[in-house]
Amino acid sequence: MSSHAYTSIKEASVLPVVKQIELHPYFQQVDSRAFHQSKKIITQAWSPLGAGQGSMDDPLLSELAHTHQRSTGQIVLRYLVQLGALPLPKSRHAGRQQDNLTIFDFELSNEEMERVSNLSKEDGRLFDQHPESFSDL
Repeated sequence: MSSHAYTSIKEASVLPVVKQIELHPYFQQVDSRAFHQSKKIITQAWSPLGAGQGSMDDPLLSELAHTHQRSTGQIVLRYLVQLGALPLPKSRHAGRQQDNLTIFDFELSNEEMERVSNLSKEDGRLFDQHPESFSDL
């Protein structure tokens, strides 16, 4: 957890209800999510599918997609929902938008969740978008 988050809490009189962070299988931000949970803050995952890069070709996620007869994106979104996060996927394609909505009629097992959790990297950020230095303005 960065000191930035603690500083923000010290300076704010009201905690946020939702905190949006980069969150996907390669960058799971365990400490941030635990902190959010302890403060009853909803973790919203931006770039959960990595803008179509990164985890979409991962062999494990492809295996799980085949096992569950789903797309890799559905596996990633379902994983994040089961973690307790609120994924915020983006797509311009109607078929993928529909896929993104149909993740609530299956579950990943505890073993599958653990296997996906093992994909996390120390700094698995995509596109080098660290919130303390990145600006899209």
